[in-house]
Amino acid sequence: MVHSEPFKLGIHYHIRWSDSSLDWKPCSTQEEATKLAGQIKKPTESYTIEECDDKCERCRRLKSEANPTF
Repeated sequence: MVHSEPFKLGIHYHIRWSDSSLDWKPCSTQEEATKLAGQIKKPTESYTIEECDDKCERCRRLKSEANPTF
């Protein structure tokens, strides 16, 4: 899933898969993350939804890589 509008840091949600990999795609709401996880989940996978804030290292690093002046 590609987000069509820029994502701003703040409270957001990530899918954490049972194998501990964190989905890099941020979701604006817990409901959006849950819906997305349900759509892409394999039958043998499980997940939790992780709430993150503007200190989310994964998003900051990705945003920094996309925009070196960040």
